[in-house]
Amino acid sequence: MPPPQTGLVTWASTFIIKSVREQDYGDYVCVAENELGASTTQVRFTRPTRPDPPLALKVCAAPAFLTVPSGLVKKKKNVLLLITCL
Repeated sequence: MPPPQTGLVTWASTFIIKSVREQDYGDYVCVAENELGASTTQVRFTRPTRPDPPLALKVCAAPAFLTVPSGLVKKKKNVLLLITCL
């Protein structure tokens, strides 16, 4: 089946790696060809890295304990609590 056409003279293709393994990391080359010629581009697939630490972190006084009245929390209900540090 040909790739879907996204415009008058453009098409889109998708390359999906399911269940990524160590050997999947590396360089991949995409080649587009037609009767007028060919074009290539290279993509590097790298391992995920640890995220950068937060730039601004404010720690509230700890330890903190929060007591919620039992009538406020019902089974299978989400409760959003906003705690503000002063």
